[in-house]
Amino acid sequence: MSTPNFTAKIEYYGFRSLNIGLSGYFGKPKVLYNGIDKKADAAIAKADSSTTGVSMLGVDARYNFGDFKRGQFYYSTITNTQQYNVLPLKTANRTTCSAMMGYLKWVTMF
Repeated sequence: MSTPNFTAKIEYYGFRSLNIGLSGYFGKPKVLYNGIDKKADAAIAKADSSTTGVSMLGVDARYNFGDFKRGQFYYSTITNTQQYNVLPLKTANRTTCSAMMGYLKWVTMF
């Protein structure tokens, strides 16, 4: 009962000293489906609640321009977090967010 995950990265090297990349990940891990009885409705409902979908897109650039060397930006979404957060697992007080975003800029210090 698992579905394949997909990941890809494209890079562009068309300008001198500039590299630009676009990457993505899309998947739905289904851990509680392993070894489940397909006729057990309660077990299937619990497994459905444990499945979160993850979609992540990223952009990165590397360029030798003054102090700027490299920058990255990533944005990800997570689906089914409301059902996952109320699922009775061993981890208490769990709160999973539905989106995340972050960036990084590297500079030369000398």
